[in-house]
Amino acid sequence: MFKPKFGVCICHKKPNLIVVKAGFCKQGNEEQKNKKKSTTIRKKPQYSNATLVKKIKTKKENCSALMKELDDVFSLYIRNLGAKDGMNTCFTCGNVLPIKELQCGHYISRKHKSLRWYEGNCEVQDEFCNITLGGNYTVYAQRMTKKHGQDHMDMLNIRKHNTTHMGVFEYKILIAEYTEKLNKLIENNGK
Repeated sequence: MFKPKFGVCICHKKPNLIVVKAGFCKQGNEEQKNKKKSTTIRKKPQYSNATLVKKIKTKKENCSALMKELDDVFSLYIRNLGAKDGMNTCFTCGNVLPIKELQCGHYISRKHKSLRWYEGNCEVQDEFCNITLGGNYTVYAQRMTKKHGQDHMDMLNIRKHNTTHMGVFEYKILIAEYTEKLNKLIENNGK
């Protein structure tokens, strides 16, 4: 170990106790050690996990964009079912409103993807019934049972527990299918 002596420090350019061989004061000597430690850290390779995570996030963003697109097309399709002259009737309260003011109401919540885009789970609802009244669930259940039967309702309650994992390919197929159905429906309503 070197003995400190009085001299001019290289780092501070003023008289101080310095290590003779290095020429730095105590503070400067610590700074030099820290610089050496920081330069000895290895750089991460280019094929790091960060690149892989970025690719996965990009894929998820594409899936989420496709899911939103599918939601939009499916909602338009449901709202146009049974429409006459751009008007349709709310399934739960009976209000007749323009299609633009109506929504696609789900008996079983949209969070269950196995039923999110299932026509037998969806009906036209106005914003008050769907959002404010939380789907107007009791009336919705009664009318769904009357329309489809108790077996259908039991099937929905069982099927909601199925897990569904969809990728870009599945979303694109469903988007194409419902776009085609929607176009045919609008064409038939126009006649």
